[in-house]
Amino acid sequence: FTGAKNYIQYITISSAGNATDFGDLTYSNQQAGTGSSNGSRGVCMGGKVNNSARSNAVDYITFASTGNGTDWGNLHDGAWLGNYGTIGNGTRGVMVGNYNPATDTIQYITIDTTGDAGDMGNLIGNKTDSYGCSGNNDRGISAGGSPGGGVIEYFSISTTNNGVDFGDLSDSGYGGAGCDNGIRGWFVGARGPSNKDRMEYITTGTLGNATDAGNLTQDFQYCSGMADQDTGRGIVASSYESPTDTINYWTITSTSNATDFGNLLGTADQYSTAGCSGT
Repeated sequence: FTGAKNYIQYITISSAGNATDFGDLTYSNQQAGTGSSNGSRGVCMGGKVNNSARSNAVDYITFASTGNGTDWGNLHDGAWLGNYGTIGNGTRGVMVGNYNPATDTIQYITIDTTGDAGDMGNLIGNKTDSYGCSGNNDRGISAGGSPGGGVIEYFSISTTNNGVDFGDLSDSGYGGAGCDNGIRGWFVGARGPSNKDRMEYITTGTLGNATDAGNLTQDFQYCSGMADQDTGRGIVASSYESPTDTINYWTITSTSNATDFGNLLGTADQYSTAGCSGT
């Protein structure tokens, strides 16, 4: 956002339309870290408060009822720009990397409890602004990032372990968003270096390179991703590129261009948001 905000807003993924106010976080962010969920509880992890301060706060909400966020606890190293995609297995939510300096940290929270994050292991190299998604085989996936080019790596979410090489993006990038349906993982948008309306996917259960799969309706930078298992839709929202309040959707199991979904709330620039879904 332009200026630190504590907005929480929601959409109904099965029907296109504009976002609706949900409540407020307990803390404000200029740039959010990442989100994750276990289907009933959603969490927002970390954030950039202003140009000189980062937050290691974690808040949670209950999807079934609107309301303000509740303090969950804290990340263990103040990470805020680890990834813009949800990584989790329904029990753990995962955040990778950090910013200024970039790190190789992988840390996790147990979503249904409260407390502080735990250390899970290390990525292949230091990175920030990477794409993230998950697979039904308990596989967490981190792709791209700065530095690091187009490397895709994976790790087991339920254990303590380090990242292992998975493959490569079709075009190296960072600052986009990721989501998945458990079988197919998507990486969309980019801050740089090119193809900022990109859409590419992997099959999460097998190793290999990402495949180019179409285009978003506009360039998306510093955006958030989420997916819905029931409708099979992937969602990307917010952008550093104008207009900044755009929401797009696509069908995760197909290869086609994205479609306009609606708009976020408010008139302020909206980018570097964190997203998660309740299904």
